[in-house]
Amino acid sequence: MADTLSKRTIKGLSWNFTKVMGQSILQFVISVVLARLISPQEFGLLGLTVIFTGLASIFSNLGMGSAVIQRKDLTPEHVRTAMTVSIMLGCVICGVFWIISPLSILLFNRVELVPLFRAISLQFIFSGLTNVSLNLLMRNLQFKTIFFIEFNSYLIGNGLISILLALHGFGVWSIVWGNLVYVVISSGLFAYFSKIPKRFLIKKDKFKELIGFGGGVSGISLLNYTANNVDYFVIGKMLSTYKLGIYTQAFQLMRLPLSKIAQTVSSVLMASYSEIQDDTVRIRNSYLKSVNAVSLIAFPILIGMAVNSEYIMLGIYGDKWAGSIESLRILCIAGLFKVILNLAGPVAQATGNVYKELFRQFVYAVLLTIGSIVGVRFGIEGVAAAVVIASIWLYVSMAQVALKILNIKWIEFFKAQSAGFLVGSCVFIACSLFILTTNIIFPFLTPLVKLFVVVFISAITFFLSIIFLPKSVKGELPGQIAGKIAQYLPDGLSSKMSKFFVD
Repeated sequence: MADTLSKRTIKGLSWNFTKVMGQSILQFVISVVLARLISPQEFGLLGLTVIFTGLASIFSNLGMGSAVIQRKDLTPEHVRTAMTVSIMLGCVICGVFWIISPLSILLFNRVELVPLFRAISLQFIFSGLTNVSLNLLMRNLQFKTIFFIEFNSYLIGNGLISILLALHGFGVWSIVWGNLVYVVISSGLFAYFSKIPKRFLIKKDKFKELIGFGGGVSGISLLNYTANNVDYFVIGKMLSTYKLGIYTQAFQLMRLPLSKIAQTVSSVLMASYSEIQDDTVRIRNSYLKSVNAVSLIAFPILIGMAVNSEYIMLGIYGDKWAGSIESLRILCIAGLFKVILNLAGPVAQATGNVYKELFRQFVYAVLLTIGSIVGVRFGIEGVAAAVVIASIWLYVSMAQVALKILNIKWIEFFKAQSAGFLVGSCVFIACSLFILTTNIIFPFLTPLVKLFVVVFISAITFFLSIIFLPKSVKGELPGQIAGKIAQYLPDGLSSKMSKFFVD
C-alpha cells in the first residue's frame, strides 16, 4: 500500500510538474500578447468583475469537491449528492448575479460593468459540474488526464479565441468570451473522464457528512479569497481602473510561480495526505521534502523577478506597463512567504484541522484589509507592502499549525528552505552585478535584450549553485530529476551528471 501510494504520488507530482511548466509558459505567452493588444484600463475593468465573481464561485459548491477528496469512505451516494448540490448552487449563483449586476454601478460608477458581470456569471452554470468531476480525478491522482484537459481547453479558449477576438478589437470582451469557452470545454471533458454519475440525488445524511468538512474548506476559501482581493477592491475604489490594471498585472506575474508550483503541489499532497491521514510520520517526511523542493525552485525565480522587474515589464509588456515595476518587486517578496505557507494547508485539512486554518485565514484577511486601506495612501506600492506584512504573519501562523501537528521543530522547517534561500541569494548577486555593469558600460541596450541576458545568467547561476550545494542541503529533488534525464544520456555523461547532482 505504501509503495503503491508513493509511486502514485510521485507520478501525480510528475504530471502536475508537466502541467505547471506547460501552463505557465502558455499562460505567460498569452498574457504578453493580450497585454500588447488590450489597455491597462480594460484589464482594470476585468479586475473589478473578478473580485465578485470569484467570491461567488466559493458559494457555488460549498466545498463539496474538497470533501470528495478528503472523505475516506466515499460512496456513489456521496458523489451524486455533491454533484447535485454543486450544480444547483451554480445555477442559483448565475441567476442572482444576472439580477443584481446593475448594483455594480453604485459601487464603481461604471455602466460597462453590468454586461461584463452577466456574461461572466454564465460560467457558474458549468462550475458545479467541473468542481466535483475535477476533484474525483484528483482524489485518484489522475493528474495526467487533468493536464491534457486543462492545457488544451486553455489553449483553445483563453489562447486562440481570446487572441483572435482581441486582434479584431473586442478589448476586454475577448478575455471574457475566451474564458467562457475554456470553462465549457473543460467542464464537459472533466465530466466525461471522471465518469461522474448522470442522475441527480440529495441524501440528507450524505450532505451532512460532506458539509461538515466542506463548510470549513468553504470558510477558508472565502477568507482567503477576500484577503487576495481586498487589495483589488481598495485600489479600484480609491484610485482608478488604470492603477488597478497595472497592479493586477504585477500581482498575476508574482502568482505564476506561486500558483503554478506551490498550489499544484498542494493539490497532489492533499489527495495523498487524505489517503494516509492517520500516519503523521509519513506526512511529516513528505511535508519537509515538499518545502525543500518548492523553495529550491520558487525562491530563485521570485528573487530573480524582483531584481529584474524593470526589464520584465518594459521589455516584455512595453512602456505602458511601467507603473507595475515597483509593485511587482514588492509583491515578489510576499511571494517568498506565500509559496511556503500554501504547503501547510493540505496538512491541516487532511488531518481534520481545517478550522485551525480557518481562524488564521480570518486574521490574515483582517490584517490585509486594514493594511490596504492604510497603504493605498502611498499608491499601489503601499498596498503591495501591506500584502508583504500580512503574508509574513500567515506564513508564521500556518507553519506553527503544521509543525505542531507533525511534531517538527522550527530549525528543521527553516533548514528545509535553506537551499532555496542560498540559491536565490546567488541569483540575486549575479543579477545585481549584471544590472550595475550594464547600466554603466552598456546603457544603450534595450530592456528586452537585457532581460534575455539576465535570464541566461540566472539559469547558469541556478544550475551551478545546485551542483556545488551538498545533498544534505539541496535535498533529493535535483538528484531525482538528474536521474530521470540521465536515463537518456550516454553512460559516461550519465555518471558525471549523477556525480554532480546526487553525490
